[in-house]
Amino acid sequence: MDSLYTNSSSRSDFFKNAFTSIDKKDCTVYIAVAFFTNSSPLLNLVKSGCRVKIIVRLGYPTTPTALKDILGKEGIQIRFVNDRSFHPKLYIFTGLNAIVGSSNLTESALKTNQEVNVSINIEDPRYSELISIFSEWWDQAKVLDDNALEKYRILYEKYRKNSDTDTLIEDDIQKEQGKIAIKNIDRGLKKPSASEIYLDDYKSIYQGFLDAYMTVERIYKEIGGRKHNESIYPLRLEIDSYFSFVRETKTVGDSYNDEPLLKGQQLADRIRDCIIEWLDTDWPWLDNEIVPKRYPTIKKVLGSPEAISQATAEDIAEALSTCHSFYDRLRFFKGGHDAHIKTFIEGNDIEQIKKTLTYLLYGKDDPIKRMARCIFDSFYKLNHFGRSNVQELLGWINDKNIPICNNRTLRALRWLGFDVILVGG
Repeated sequence: MDSLYTNSSSRSDFFKNAFTSIDKKDCTVYIAVAFFTNSSPLLNLVKSGCRVKIIVRLGYPTTPTALKDILGKEGIQIRFVNDRSFHPKLYIFTGLNAIVGSSNLTESALKTNQEVNVSINIEDPRYSELISIFSEWWDQAKVLDDNALEKYRILYEKYRKNSDTDTLIEDDIQKEQGKIAIKNIDRGLKKPSASEIYLDDYKSIYQGFLDAYMTVERIYKEIGGRKHNESIYPLRLEIDSYFSFVRETKTVGDSYNDEPLLKGQQLADRIRDCIIEWLDTDWPWLDNEIVPKRYPTIKKVLGSPEAISQATAEDIAEALSTCHSFYDRLRFFKGGHDAHIKTFIEGNDIEQIKKTLTYLLYGKDDPIKRMARCIFDSFYKLNHFGRSNVQELLGWINDKNIPICNNRTLRALRWLGFDVILVGG
């Protein structure tokens, strides 16, 4: 997969390759562009098994013909705005990557224009931010139907040879439909996103992890060994330390990617052999830190809605530091742990922190939906608290045996032989 698209012949990095270079079967694609004149990439995506949601701007040079090609097609949903301020070039291939840059969805932008488009990996925190932004745009845009398209076609034909086409079309469209524009993103939204476009994709990725975890848990139970009694420490958290053992003793750097994918007896044998080795290995971090200190701390501060409501920002930040994925973020902060804590506290209103954590840990929605909202929806999403942080925290505090899922967990599962999607924080 290319990380940069400039339509350079010497590099062969044409933007059209973004739609054809990798297998996107079963992928949902989110697109927001000002100009739309070429329907072929979308029709090809749908033909390969993808589903597409696209927001376009009704205004020159967006063509009625391209819109008609995709309107009503199975697997494609279209919404529109009609304000010149809408000028993004955003392409999200869910579970894979996002692309932002200068290219609209036109023939010249795909092949010949001098463009710059950058791919953002799914592990980059900005990937989740982009999905959140698209979701808010999607809620505000209007559904394109036959009636709206026909009115646009008439105006397009009326003005397309006029030098001031864009302004004239916009004025007339807004007389017909009212001004349909996207409000600037407001971190203080009064309600959650209505569309939750990210939810189905998130469920499929997370359930892939959950299926792999259940296999490990079953084999762990069959072996029958424990480092600590269930009354002291839940099995799911002991298995998380087992994943740490695998990650730290079996892999170097990204070497987990080089391991073969396994299934059946081969997979079971590898899991079982590593569990037996783990049970025979001293792990001081578990015995001296997690069981006697960290687990009691996180239960005390976050163990009930009442405890969360009474906690200070400093209490909460220290409790979150129990989570490996949260504590590990300090490497990005000059000044270490203290600077990391300060940045988290200053970057989030204390009431927002409490609202989000209470919803995540004790909300009435399905746990997977709660995680997805806290990762993608700006109504719940916290700054400096990403995907792995959300998933790991719910793994620590729940009564439904929801396991911890973070970078370390996924890489351990990949080394063991599972075909899991490696998603970071």
